[in-house]
Amino acid sequence: MVDLRPSAGLAVFGNDLFVSNGYANDTSGGIAEFDATTGKTINFNFVRGLPNPYGLAASGNCLFVALTGGVTPGAGAIGEYDATTGTAVNANLVPGLTEAYQLVVRVRAFALVDDRSRRRGYARVHAPQE
Repeated sequence: MVDLRPSAGLAVFGNDLFVSNGYANDTSGGIAEFDATTGKTINFNFVRGLPNPYGLAASGNCLFVALTGGVTPGAGAIGEYDATTGTAVNANLVPGLTEAYQLVVRVRAFALVDDRSRRRGYARVHAPQE
């Protein structure tokens, strides 16, 4: 059995299932990678050191992560990671959010929900055409 702590976000990229997990008040969170067909763990430490990763969305070769930032106003962000390697492309793609929870990606843009302030946003990003 795999300990995913509080898990909130799911995203599928090809045959990979990504699951976010972590606590709100530290940077021990991360993204785990599983085989979407068998459920077998591929890489539990696909991305580590994130402050409460929550929502996930995949587009092209990009994995976008909504980071709530814990309880500190303005500490949340949307980060962008390579969906094949887990390498940060831009960990602060959209900074200064308060409790960013979910996001949805469409070609070259994404919408996010920032629950604490009840803001809803839409931002254009550099994402590959699908």
